[in-house]
Amino acid sequence: RAAALAAKNAKDDGGMFVFDRAVVAAHRDRAAYARATHPSNDPTDPLLEEIARRTLDRLADVKRAFPRVLVLGGASDAVVGLLMRERADVETVV
Repeated sequence: RAAALAAKNAKDDGGMFVFDRAVVAAHRDRAAYARATHPSNDPTDPLLEEIARRTLDRLADVKRAFPRVLVLGGASDAVVGLLMRERADVETVV
């Protein structure tokens, strides 16, 4: 509904919205609410788990040790969980 309103307002103003912050915020909030109220009470997200697994698989090809790791972004739970389980060289996660 928010996307339709934004498109209608853009057409009325004669402009075009390529990126509407209100619509993005509405989608993010809806997804967060749906995740928090999901009946399964499963805190894991299969998509984020797969992305984290693939990222750490690529990291495994690097021979350097990473004692300190900075995790940025929304997939921090999935990444931190895998880091702690699969990387013995990780001492600190920020």
